[in-house]
Amino acid sequence: MCLALAAPQDQLDEKIKSLVAALKSEDIETREKATRDIIALGIDALPKLERAQTAAEGEVRARLELAVTKLRREVILLKKAPPVRLVTVSAKDRPLKDFLPDVGRQAGVSCECDPAVANLTVTFEAKDEPLLKVLDRACRTRADVSFEIAKGKIRMIPGDHPDVPTAYSGPYRARLMKTTAPKAKDSILYFRFDAQPDQEYISVAGSGASPPAGFGIHPASLVPFTTWLWTSTTGMTVQIEGVQVQADNWKDLAGVFLVKREEGDAQSLGSLRFRARFHFPVDASRTEAAMTEHPRRLPVGDYEFTFRSAKLFVQRPDALRKVPRLSLEELTDLNSFSAVNDEGNKSPLKFFGTRNTFPGELIYQFVAEEDLKGKTVKLEYTVYTLAEREIEFELKDVKLRD
Repeated sequence: MCLALAAPQDQLDEKIKSLVAALKSEDIETREKATRDIIALGIDALPKLERAQTAAEGEVRARLELAVTKLRREVILLKKAPPVRLVTVSAKDRPLKDFLPDVGRQAGVSCECDPAVANLTVTFEAKDEPLLKVLDRACRTRADVSFEIAKGKIRMIPGDHPDVPTAYSGPYRARLMKTTAPKAKDSILYFRFDAQPDQEYISVAGSGASPPAGFGIHPASLVPFTTWLWTSTTGMTVQIEGVQVQADNWKDLAGVFLVKREEGDAQSLGSLRFRARFHFPVDASRTEAAMTEHPRRLPVGDYEFTFRSAKLFVQRPDALRKVPRLSLEELTDLNSFSAVNDEGNKSPLKFFGTRNTFPGELIYQFVAEEDLKGKTVKLEYTVYTLAEREIEFELKDVKLRD
């Protein structure tokens, strides 16, 4: 038995030794391929790669460091996005206060009941299904309960549960909340993406689709806007490829897909495969940058910081022409900002909220403890490193008009 276990480890040792040798090649393509192959060894090889990195020098060490960093982040990602645990249940007139803890334990997710629904019963069966699908189906057996996902748990509550077309992929869910048809050959699909609370993602946006023949589908998150308008009564209206799209906020736009019929007058897409990217924080680092221009500005990701007045520090995006890939709170720790003046004095910046301004700007407001006017300022803050998981969904018989 010991010899059988040792063989795979010996093979891994030889593989790493061969790939490290390839990192020393004079051919850049050989070195690039070896780097990719080292990363492809996966997290099981991490301890051995860490030892190889320590012993290496120069470019070989740098490439091994890159591979080790990526694999360490993969370890963190596995903790933040654990594999789905499927649920099997057979319930007959079972109170929700008993049903929910049972399915929650199977899925590894905390579930609880609002006292108002705790004694309501369900009659329901499921075999090897993801938790969100089980709960959606259970809610539809009644007309008076729903559930919410918040603060790391699922809570069953009184209310009407949305009965909308829904696709599941492991712990992830995509719901088609509504469909509109502003033009004869154009339709807009409004999806809402979410996941079980053990999936610690911080944002999600549609990333692509594989439409049937005769259709073109464009996620709003990838298409530049030509015009936009924000009002307090209608929310946000943007124009994408000549079609007006309405949403309550930027995050809702991240779930919008524009459908264009290239020919015919079909009222349904049939089967639709589409994708969304979920973003997970896997690392954080302290960053500093001087703000020496006038007016003092600092770009962070898709955003730009600007001093507007003596004690008020605000953040705003540039004139946005597409859905922001990430919001500021997803890029940085909002509680980590400090301003350092030219004398080295540090003043923490206290975040106290956001507000919308015309046209479609989102303002992040901070207050400094001292007057920063007229001083050279260095900004210090914590930036997150993010990893992505692209999830594919499939819906059958997608209607192009509600």
